[in-house]
Amino acid sequence: MKVRLCDIQYGEREIPLEKLPALVGRGLDAEIRVLDRFASRHHCEISERGGALYVRDLESMNGSFVNGCFAKESSLRPGDTLSIGATTFVVSYETSNDCPK
Repeated sequence: MKVRLCDIQYGEREIPLEKLPALVGRGLDAEIRVLDRFASRHHCEISERGGALYVRDLESMNGSFVNGCFAKESSLRPGDTLSIGATTFVVSYETSNDCPK
């Protein structure tokens, strides 16, 4: 699965996810570092299950939001927004299970 997050706050910066699960947060150990004072060090985790992408909030102080709705755990579809603190990403991915057209 080829996954990218597009940070729409900073000129649509594209962030490829090299491996899943991926930790998202301010911490130095996060695969995706978010330089946002409203993000926790270990804010959320993005993972893949059965060809689908999921986000799970890691009991962050300000929560994780998918398409504007609070999400303790939620699926992520291409085009969904994921907000962490004041940072918003657009989710983009392709699965290897897609049939050619």
